[in-house]
Amino acid sequence: MATFKTTQIERERSDEDFTIECESGNSYTLTHPQSIHGRDLVDADLDAGAGVLMELVMGEDEYEKFLDEPEIDGFALDQIMRAWMEHYGLPTSPGNGRGSRRPSTATDRRSKQTSGSRRAGR
Repeated sequence: MATFKTTQIERERSDEDFTIECESGNSYTLTHPQSIHGRDLVDADLDAGAGVLMELVMGEDEYEKFLDEPEIDGFALDQIMRAWMEHYGLPTSPGNGRGSRRPSTATDRRSKQTSGSRRAGR
């Protein structure tokens, strides 16, 4: 039996922080994705959109201040989150990342072909 002790977890971060600079002069730093607590990730409805993830990586108070910036709209949120994900090497297309709940298009096509083949053979 293999045992992994949480005391062995290394928490070194080699990546630079990801910071947003707004027209107002305010700046906001988004948390490294691996720094987000597991419970917060599990409880978050990440399918609800960029706002949910933004609140996770900024914290509630900073997120509320950030939303008051005049240039922050849906276009801005989408582009900022995409840039944050690319910065940390995360998948930017839904369903194609490790641990994704959605099948990739290729997998989805294969499962439809398989289920169709079974029905045709009955």
